[in-house]
Amino acid sequence: MIALPGVTLATGRADVARQILLAFAGYVDGGMLPNNFPDAGGKPEYNTVDAALWYFEAVRQYFSATQDGRTLLQLFPTLAEMIDAHVKGTRYNIHVDPADGLLYAGAPGVQLTWMTRAWVIGW
Repeated sequence: MIALPGVTLATGRADVARQILLAFAGYVDGGMLPNNFPDAGGKPEYNTVDAALWYFEAVRQYFSATQDGRTLLQLFPTLAEMIDAHVKGTRYNIHVDPADGLLYAGAPGVQLTWMTRAWVIGW
């Protein structure tokens, strides 16, 4: 999701961006997006706090570039589900802090950032 706007929108491939956003909507689980798809058909892994945030930003940039309200309406239920899950709390104690409205995350022994999987894409 971090690279989606630059790889697709900046290169005139809004249709590819749309397909990616719609495809990932199907993988939302407990309000979270997976940050890893294991080889050989393993189950996606959901151990990132920021993938959902990057998804919202990618959707925002897609809409800004395309004004495609139809796709935004298709994604709306998923986006609303993601917000609700974060307000109520999802995996790894990820939740909106009612005291200040900021996102809180943390669980013993779990790293919750995209950087923990950066090696998968060759960084």
